Amino acid sequence: MADKPVPSTARRFQEIDVFRGIAAMWVVLFHFVIRYSDLRLSPAAAEPQFIRSFAAAVLATLPDFGLLPVYWFFMISGFVITWTLERCRTWRDFAVSRATRLYPAYWGAVTLTFLAGSFWPLPEQSYTLRQFVWNLSMVQEIFKVPHIDGVYWSLTVELLFYFGMAGLFVLGWLHRLHLICLAWALACVANHLLARYGIDVWWLVQKYALLRQGHFLIAGIMFYQLWLGRRRIASSGILILCLISIGLAYPPVEALVCAGFFAAFWLAIRHRLGFIAIRPLLWLGSISYALYLCHELLGWRLMLTLETLGVPRLVAILAAIAMALGLAHLLTRLVERPARAAVRRWRTAGG
Repeated sequence: MADKPVPSTARRFQEIDVFRGIAAMWVVLFHFVIRYSDLRLSPAAAEPQFIRSFAAAVLATLPDFGLLPVYWFFMISGFVITWTLERCRTWRDFAVSRATRLYPAYWGAVTLTFLAGSFWPLPEQSYTLRQFVWNLSMVQEIFKVPHIDGVYWSLTVELLFYFGMAGLFVLGWLHRLHLICLAWALACVANHLLARYGIDVWWLVQKYALLRQGHFLIAGIMFYQLWLGRRRIASSGILILCLISIGLAYPPVEALVCAGFFAAFWLAIRHRLGFIAIRPLLWLGSISYALYLCHELLGWRLMLTLETLGVPRLVAILAAIAMALGLAHLLTRLVERPARAAVRRWRTAGG
């Protein structure tokens, strides 16, 4: 039977945009409903018993509930970065593409969080000007400078992945992705298997070779290959290795959720999820990056202020969600998109 036509890489993959939006909203709800409750920032009397019980039940079942959507983000990055590189002519095209995507909204979020934390801090929240300047670079973790906001830890993983993929592009090795991903996936499996026996690979190797999160990035790369109909058997075999690595790395219930991400990707590349590409979810996907960056500490600050004034917890949560969505929309529309358009005009003019 003839293969299905290879999909056009010129169009947006709307299902991926929806995945982004769902993952970002998952993180927001975790921080506002569960993590905020766990931190006990407000008086215990302000917290309804059912929220306390709900948070405890979720964390007892899925200790890394708040990390799971970030793992989904990593899969999306593996897919999208491979796609982006195949459309770039030079490494400069890729660098400009990533920089204009990552930095404008990030700088806006870092600045807002720094100002709020400096003039309207949460308990035990304090910043220095040096910390702020380093955070603007996005490489602060590499130089052991604390993040302005804890959610920025995932950007370090993203940057390391980008540099690695850019290196393969410069070397002309993208056509060897299957071999490279096979070796990388085997290294991830070995890392987690050794950990089961109490043998820890040197943490710097784990960190910079992305052995802890690599299975998600590799999976995204392989789903991209399957989407284009490339080396289906090899791609599927490497995906199985990624699932084995995940099974070794996480408790069974969390591994099952991660397997659900794989199922969602498989359905998407098989064109079975087109029905999820509805306007509200696409809008949520369009602001997902800014939403991820700006919601946590600013949302907690608003929640604590409202609860201090006697506002019920549920109302405070809804207000924080509305604030985060509105701020993310403004950062995307007024900062990120104009900056990308300006750089695009500059590049077109020969800059």
